[in-house]
Amino acid sequence: MKWGTDQWEGFTDYDGTGFYHELMRQIFPLPQFELEVSYFPWKRSLKHLTQEEIDMTGGMPKNNAFYQSDKPVLSEKILLVSRETLDRGDIQQMLGAYRAGYDDVIFYAALPNSASGIEVKSVEQGLALLRQGKVDFYVDTEILINRVFSEGIRNGEFQSAEVGDFELFWSFARNSKGKALKRHFDAQVALLNQQGTIPALYQKYAIAMPY
Repeated sequence: MKWGTDQWEGFTDYDGTGFYHELMRQIFPLPQFELEVSYFPWKRSLKHLTQEEIDMTGGMPKNNAFYQSDKPVLSEKILLVSRETLDRGDIQQMLGAYRAGYDDVIFYAALPNSASGIEVKSVEQGLALLRQGKVDFYVDTEILINRVFSEGIRNGEFQSAEVGDFELFWSFARNSKGKALKRHFDAQVALLNQQGTIPALYQKYAIAMPY
């Protein structure tokens, strides 16, 4: 099995740690499954999945392009962080930032198409640009905002506001193999949920279960 994913701190770290890595080891355990992980920028993962060069990728909003898990793996708020409290009118005149590849999924999913934003390589780079005054705000998921911006939010350096939300589903290539993997994924999630394994994993990473 080939899994293509972006590097996402606390979820898909390069050293094989993180929530998604542990979840996959529970759902597709050895020796029954041999899972090959490749790291790509998000949009390249989508391209490889569309072309059936990989078998699956991680959390994605609901769509008809791929087979997707019956239940979401994450239910996430989208937050906007700034140095001063902003409203939607202010944003039109300012420059924002977002993680590379997540323009449609996060930035423009929460903000008007007329909003201006630039890509950054990581949440940490977004934090640095905001502190340097090179961007006016940064937009990302609540869980990543809380991990990287938490100290600045607590001490009043930054303000955060909820600007949107979305559910993310595990996604599989639209072929016979992908369909079979989706069926296994859904059945294993139901079993592990009954056994308490999945609730314990969400609790370990302080992630709210989406169902």
